[in-house]
Amino acid sequence: MILATTTYGAVLDINGDTIFRDSYYVLPVIRGQGGGLSLRGRGGKPCPLDIVQRSSELEEGIPVKFSNWKIKVAFVPESWNLNIETVVRATICINQHTGESVSSTRRGSRTSWWLGCLIV
Repeated sequence: MILATTTYGAVLDINGDTIFRDSYYVLPVIRGQGGGLSLRGRGGKPCPLDIVQRSSELEEGIPVKFSNWKIKVAFVPESWNLNIETVVRATICINQHTGESVSSTRRGSRTSWWLGCLIV
C-alpha cells in the first residue's frame, strides 16, 4: 500500500524564517532601493489612493497581512491563492478599496496576486 502525502512549502522572509498569519513590512531585498509600501493620491489629487513604494529605505511604510488560503496550515503556503491586505487608519477617501495587481513567476508558472488595501 502506498500512502499519498501532501506537503506544503512555506513562504520565507529574507532571513529564511517562515511567514505566518501576522503583519509584515514589505521592503526591497537590496538596500538603497527605496522603502516600504504606502498610499498616495493619484495625479496630484488626494483621491483615489494608489499603493506606492516609499522613496527612503528608512521608511517602513504600512504593514501587510496574509490571509484566506484554503488549506489548514498556520504558515503562508507557497502556490496557493491568498489575500495580501493592509488595514490603515481613516483617510479623506471614504470607503475606498484600492489595490494593485502583482504578478510573480515561480518555477516556470505565472502567478497573479492582488495587493489590496481597505481604508476603514
